[in-house]
Amino acid sequence: MRSFITKYINLFLSSDLVKISWSNSKQVLVRFIIGIVNIKIISLWLGASGMAIFTQVSNFIQIGTNIASGGINHGVTKLSSQYKFSILRQRLVLSNALFITIFFSLIVSVIIFLSASRICNILLIDESFITIIRSSGFFIFCYSFTNVLLAFIQGIENYKKFINYNLFISIVSFLVLIILTYLYQLKGAVWALYISSFLCLCYGVILSVRWFFTNHKISLSRKIILRLLGFGLTLLVASSITPILKIIIRNIIIDNCSLIEAGWWDGIKRISDTYVNIIITTLSLYFLPRISSLHNFRSLKTEIFKSIKIIFPILVIGSVMIFLFKEIIIEILFTHEFEGMKDLFSFQCIGDVIRVLNWFFAITIMFKEKIKTYIFLELFIGVVSVINAVIFIPILGIKGSTFIYFLNTLIYFIALNLVYRRLMYLENVSTL
Repeated sequence: MRSFITKYINLFLSSDLVKISWSNSKQVLVRFIIGIVNIKIISLWLGASGMAIFTQVSNFIQIGTNIASGGINHGVTKLSSQYKFSILRQRLVLSNALFITIFFSLIVSVIIFLSASRICNILLIDESFITIIRSSGFFIFCYSFTNVLLAFIQGIENYKKFINYNLFISIVSFLVLIILTYLYQLKGAVWALYISSFLCLCYGVILSVRWFFTNHKISLSRKIILRLLGFGLTLLVASSITPILKIIIRNIIIDNCSLIEAGWWDGIKRISDTYVNIIITTLSLYFLPRISSLHNFRSLKTEIFKSIKIIFPILVIGSVMIFLFKEIIIEILFTHEFEGMKDLFSFQCIGDVIRVLNWFFAITIMFKEKIKTYIFLELFIGVVSVINAVIFIPILGIKGSTFIYFLNTLIYFIALNLVYRRLMYLENVSTL
């Protein structure tokens, strides 16, 4: 046991993943604190039902953002990393990515404006939100543009600028949310999402000014656009399925339980998303540029399992701590209206561990441009998630919401590993 601990500590301290993560620690700490305070503010000022409605609108904005960006963000990261020795090609990647974003944003904006009333009905919100929904097209464009800039900065491996940009986004979004939620409650919280997106875009353009203004002529490239759209289709399906599923499952909870219990589910999801997204963002900072430079599954396998050895013990310890201190967490972060949420932690914590492990295999399959395979897996788990929600939530009530989360992550883990092993086998056969 002692030798195992020593070996793990040596592996931990010598890892490039840990070194880059340590340089990212300032951002992680700030984002974690802001995420926790956000949960408290929303639960205190909006209540459980207000949290459910706010998150419903947030999920809609996320879907619109994904479509407006064409889902190309990971493609931007890979290509800008792949062309790291050519500033001209990097500029070409950025200009083509922004062209795609502008094109899809215009389409999304028109559709949202014309369908605002129907969108309100789908989201189970009243017609008083129709102006907010109609206005979302422009601000969805801001989010999409910002995400492309972040993906580009990450791809060129300018970690300091990437970390500072994320810090700016976190702090500005937090401050605007506090001010507008305090002044205008629920609608103020939604408008805060829009206004902060515009401010973050302005800062991103300033950071990326050297790639925008240049004496070199930048033209559109059919090859790069097609490669980006290839990634885009993959990421668009993947990134849109999650918020769509959240809307569907939330509606099922509201229909079978109540709006208050939907708020409990959103509360536990916010805790989960706060720390899991920070972990995945930190891993992405090292892992995405790294796997862009690896050209076969054998080397990828070595990199994946080396990273998993480092992160898995941390994940388990963190999830166990959250479960053990769940009542204290609820007392600190929420109001008495959320006390019923304590029964949702067990399956949620287990599912979070599996979710991070799934990310390693899913992102690898996507980065190796196995587009049809990846889309099939995402659609498969999406259908399974809806079926499980329809079956278990009416039977188990609100507890069924986190049980299906655990069940879905487990099924996805099995499917990902089967596909990953199959791809490795085919590559080995082809090299014989």
